[in-house]
Amino acid sequence: MRRGLERIKTLGSTKQRSIPLKQRSLYIELFLLSTERDRFIQEQNRISKSMYSVQERLNGIDTQLRNLKKTLDAKEGKINKIQDERKKQWNTVKLSY
Repeated sequence: MRRGLERIKTLGSTKQRSIPLKQRSLYIELFLLSTERDRFIQEQNRISKSMYSVQERLNGIDTQLRNLKKTLDAKEGKINKIQDERKKQWNTVKLSY
């Protein structure tokens, strides 16, 4: 089950109030909205930090992959050269009966 910011229920998201609109204080409404805004900003900061670390790890993996591909290509080139040299080393002699 996924838990996160989208599952948070607040008074604002449920549209429920304990006091009718005409009787409640605007200061309370202002306080509730500002605390909700602060919570969303903190969540956004946490997500951006997480995304940064994920991106850094992906970049590291990409560089390792490139290095491994280069070494693999170099080894394949050496193997091909060795195989070509072996083919050249074979001396054939025509036998006549």
